[in-house]
Amino acid sequence: MTFLKKTDLKRLVTASLFCALICVATAALPIPLGNGGYANLGDTLIAACAFFVGPLWGFFAAGLGSALADLILGYGIYAPATFVIKGLMATVYILIFRRFSKTKAAVPMALVASVAAEAVMVGGYFVLECILYSPAGALPNITGNLIQAAVGIACSTVLVSLLSHNKNIMRHSGTDLGLVL
Repeated sequence: MTFLKKTDLKRLVTASLFCALICVATAALPIPLGNGGYANLGDTLIAACAFFVGPLWGFFAAGLGSALADLILGYGIYAPATFVIKGLMATVYILIFRRFSKTKAAVPMALVASVAAEAVMVGGYFVLECILYSPAGALPNITGNLIQAAVGIACSTVLVSLLSHNKNIMRHSGTDLGLVL
């Protein structure tokens, strides 16, 4: 008896690849925002990761890849919260998107799912920074997080909309997995 079924192994490998891609996309091209934070293309790959592996595997791949990038870039204090926030982003994204992925509303739902996921990011980091610094100290960082959110919304909506129009890709996506792994 094998440890993993073929489909589980495929999902594990795909999630692992996305974990690495998210880490690289986040750490390799950080765009400084002037407030100590940075924007990046990691959120685009978080949406794609969730699209291909579903909510649970997407949570761990997105969370781990993003947290590793924080460690690499010297934002270690953020890494535990980043793991949870980015993992929740992937989960929220795919749960909203998959609800409408087989309808003609897939493109608008990619936008809605991206906005909801990025709201998790902006809200999550605001709460974290309120705890770390104070509400007054966290308030200026909202602007940078909103800029990062706008980049993530635009890029992930385009990417997932393109992916969702290909029937072969849709067969291998996480949109038909129900609530399973």
